[in-house]
Amino acid sequence: MTDEVGIKETKEMIGFIVELGNGVGKSLEDGEWNVTDFVHFMDALMMAPAAFQGMNQIPAEFEDLSEAEIKELVDYVVEEFDIPQDQVEAVIERAIDIAWDIYELIKMIGQM
Repeated sequence: MTDEVGIKETKEMIGFIVELGNGVGKSLEDGEWNVTDFVHFMDALMMAPAAFQGMNQIPAEFEDLSEAEIKELVDYVVEEFDIPQDQVEAVIERAIDIAWDIYELIKMIGQM
């Protein structure tokens, strides 16, 4: 058994965020928003429960990120999403920032 925290929750949140971004991108292809764009967000909606369920574990995963886990996250984004290789690192960094902001926001709301 290992002391490693893992990246399961981080990976699920990154997946959700990128799918949400993909939905926005697909929706903007025709230059206008309408009710039919809802279909572009179905994958993100399906991923949302898993992404948010364990998000309180993400800070511990961030603190414990190893080089191998960072590479795994990069490989995950490359494999699962249609993002050019030279943009993957920026997407992951931004997704992690967004995940952290979401976590902090939910924590703040919980304290109200």
